[in-house]
Amino acid sequence: MPDGLAQKLGRANGASCPGYRGIASIFFTGTSGLTSLIGGILTKTVANTRGFYWTANTPYLPGVWAKVQRIFKRADGTDQWYPEKAAIPNPGSVSVETLLDADTAIPANNSSLDGLSGGITFTLAAGESLKIVKTAGLTYGAWSFTPFDGYSGFTNSWRADFSLRDAEGNITNHWGAPAGPFYLNDAAATAYMLAQPAVIVTGSSAYTIFLNDATVNDNRGGLSVAVYKLSASVMDMNPAHIIRECLTDTVWGMGTPASAIDDAAFAAAADTLFAENFGLSLLWVRQSKIEDFVQEILDHIQGVLYVDPSTGLLTLSLVRGDYDAGTLEELTPDNCDLTNFSRKLWGDIVNEIIVTWTNPENEQEETITVQDDASIATQGGVVSDSRNYYGVRNPQLAMDLAMRDLRSAGQPLASCTAEVSREFWSKRPASVIKLTWPEYGISELVMRVQSVEYGKPGDPTIKLDLMEDVYGLDIGEYSAPPSTSWEEISSEPEEASEIEIFTAPFFFAANSTVAAFVDSPEYPEVLAGVLATSDNNDIFEAELWDEVTLSNGTTEWQATATLNIIGRGTLVNDLALEASSTAVLFENLIGQTVPTNSGFVIIGEAGETGNEIAQITLADGDYDIARGVLDTVPRAWPAGTKCWFVDESTLFEDGLIRSSGETVDYKVLTRTSVNLLTLEAATLQSYTLTDRPWLPNRPANVVAYGEAFSEAALPIDATARVDPWITVSWANRNRLDEDTVILGWTDATMTPETGQTTAIEVRDLDGNLVTTHDGLTGTSFDVPDASFGIEEIVELRVFSERTDADGDFVSLQYFSHWVMVGGGVRITEALDQRITEGGDVRITED
Repeated sequence: MPDGLAQKLGRANGASCPGYRGIASIFFTGTSGLTSLIGGILTKTVANTRGFYWTANTPYLPGVWAKVQRIFKRADGTDQWYPEKAAIPNPGSVSVETLLDADTAIPANNSSLDGLSGGITFTLAAGESLKIVKTAGLTYGAWSFTPFDGYSGFTNSWRADFSLRDAEGNITNHWGAPAGPFYLNDAAATAYMLAQPAVIVTGSSAYTIFLNDATVNDNRGGLSVAVYKLSASVMDMNPAHIIRECLTDTVWGMGTPASAIDDAAFAAAADTLFAENFGLSLLWVRQSKIEDFVQEILDHIQGVLYVDPSTGLLTLSLVRGDYDAGTLEELTPDNCDLTNFSRKLWGDIVNEIIVTWTNPENEQEETITVQDDASIATQGGVVSDSRNYYGVRNPQLAMDLAMRDLRSAGQPLASCTAEVSREFWSKRPASVIKLTWPEYGISELVMRVQSVEYGKPGDPTIKLDLMEDVYGLDIGEYSAPPSTSWEEISSEPEEASEIEIFTAPFFFAANSTVAAFVDSPEYPEVLAGVLATSDNNDIFEAELWDEVTLSNGTTEWQATATLNIIGRGTLVNDLALEASSTAVLFENLIGQTVPTNSGFVIIGEAGETGNEIAQITLADGDYDIARGVLDTVPRAWPAGTKCWFVDESTLFEDGLIRSSGETVDYKVLTRTSVNLLTLEAATLQSYTLTDRPWLPNRPANVVAYGEAFSEAALPIDATARVDPWITVSWANRNRLDEDTVILGWTDATMTPETGQTTAIEVRDLDGNLVTTHDGLTGTSFDVPDASFGIEEIVELRVFSERTDADGDFVSLQYFSHWVMVGGGVRITEALDQRITEGGDVRITED
């Protein structure tokens, strides 16, 4: 606080007075008979009084409001970033004119061709302009590039022009072309200049006025003009600067280090906003989130703030039409997959925009309304929407924003999602790209990127959410689509052609829509899954109905869930016994869900213990799949095997929590565009649920005698082993840790559940149990030869077990290896050992 003011408050000096930090205060003070500034604080007095009068014919003090502004200094007192473009003059404010030079009096002999010598330079602050005007009675009238009139045939040698060089080196000529205009004498040229309007320039920090001619000593006359500085009485702040300070301020802002800001991008945005005269003045209060404040500014300027994944820096981009459509990358059916394509209908179009802005003269909100008359006529009435751009403080900018928003809200813009390869990794929010899609009659339609989903590490594709760009409306072409080949498909509902009920694995149950199970599952609670499909294209969903017991003891059929119509297909080729399969193809597809990246394929018709779940890792016409995931194991499947297709968003679970061992009785009522199937027409479907979500996941990557896979028809030959055992190794799995991330068959081992161990059963070719080794910890075990008994070929079944307070649990499925442990037993084509009449096993000779 200034010492003079502190002394009026009874303090010795400003250092001893509290600073009241965090509180904005205004002091009105004065000394009798003195009008002055005390430490920069305005004081005003009336003679022969103490202080000053402040009244309005009332004994009460009037209300006070103050208009304050901070642009060039940050809150901590440091200089503002990029100060040249920080302040933007408010065009609606009064222009303050300051005389800089009444008579420049530049002799014609001080000319130059580049303005680096012989001129006069004037410097300007941000937001200031330079005004140059010719007035009478100055030192010089005009100037001549010849030593005398009529020199060497130059009849008109008097010039009435001058040149300007800005701080960036740009040169412009005024009141004539660079070589003229030429006049017969000084008086005629001077009269021309006096009739010219003032030259006003802005946007640079300095301008040099000079005469554009080679430096010579025989020119006559010179340039005499008056030079003024124009300053706006009201300045607004560049929105790019506001956003940057919100991000980096360590006291009231977000405290982001300046090194984390892409200053080049912010500077480019600041330049654009400065050129657009897009200044804002607005107040942030601590009661509102700084993130919301930044978003409001982005809404004003139509900007996007994001972290650029290639640099890791916060980047500001503006949505503008500053691109060459001919150079844009293009999306076509050859390089992307398009989904969710839609276009606004006329009922969604807005034809009136009302913009609210702030009048700086009275600090009151005012509105500007713009309308699209053609759209109003088409729609038969006004469809209005409003925008509150309270940071805008001049009516022209408010009008520009209203027209901007009416243009975008009043057009039937197209939108879609494009799944592209990583060759388009450089696309960022606010980027533009062209779309050509013959199916929709679209050619080179300019689309604006709304958001980018880069996917998980290892994903081969990127998802771009696209919206038709209003700046490219005149660029894209639309061709009329061919006449429709649509056929009426509406039909009465019919029963689903296939229905399969199963107990949901833990992963599916933990990611279901049944919140009670997801939040706090307890044994023996389970969820039932119902897969239903149909080749009737008009069936778009189904309702799952169950006979529910009411409080009075009676029963009533009620709907418990809405189901998707699940995709169903068959394998085109055989599927080998392996950890992963590539280029897998499906055919005979029906239903609504389709194979998708990260989705699941449920293979087989052998129920919970015999089906295999595989996860799709690449969907590109044909499919790569990870085999035997979750609680299942890889199996060999012949061509023609049926498959179901689901993903994490597919609706197939019953909405009620069931119990293990409970028998459920369902009816599946399909729905078409015409009606819902009746209860009487639906066949009762029954199934007994199991402990499946509570069972430990089976071991993975089971290897016997160094081999990853074997079959009964092709057992592993271990007859030449040296050690009297067969080593079996595996990777442990934990169902609780596979609730979000799914492991592949060959992924590394993980810590098993508490109480979980591994067991190995030795069985003969008929499946009879020979020996059991259970309670195994770790990831390997040497099965001793004594475990094989008299068997020449054995099956080694590897599975998991867990014992806890809820009981004893065994994994749903096991993985088998077949190993030849004896010396050359002879196998028939039916896989039987050949036995002699005496009952002995026939051994082949080496």
